[in-house]
Amino acid sequence: MTLKLGLTSPPSSSGDNQANFTFTRPVIEFGIQIDGKTINRPQTFLNEAKLTQLALSVRFAASLVNLAQWKRSYI
Repeated sequence: MTLKLGLTSPPSSSGDNQANFTFTRPVIEFGIQIDGKTINRPQTFLNEAKLTQLALSVRFAASLVNLAQWKRSYI
């Protein structure tokens, strides 16, 4: 079993003041492969508690990263 976590679109921001500031949220994809076959619906393989555990892990890890630091390393 292989778990994959990928960033499909990075976060971005634009605007020079509060009136025209826009922020685009990042899109994170999660996938599972078993014996080389991609599982399209992970909820058929993982129960709700395991999916919640993975989602919280990603959220907590993302909260530890400063966006400015992440953008510098991504560029």
